[in-house]
Amino acid sequence: MVELKLEEINISDIHEYENNPRNNDKAIQPVINSIKKFGYVAPIIVDEEHVILAGHTRYKALQALGIEWRRRRSKPFAFMA
Repeated sequence: MVELKLEEINISDIHEYENNPRNNDKAIQPVINSIKKFGYVAPIIVDEEHVILAGHTRYKALQALGIEWRRRRSKPFAFMA
């Protein structure tokens, strides 16, 4: 089982995965609307170098909202692929 740790980091320290196969730009505005209505709940999952593993659309929505820091979950180095 992989143990995740929750940390708060600056959004500017998070990097998009350059080979992300998804183009979810049409989903950014609905995610922004959801964050405004319900708040932000799901953390962005990154590796030890702060590259996004899950949460690219949330990342872009938070950037559009001007959020400077956000909680993120990271996988321990021993479990990196």
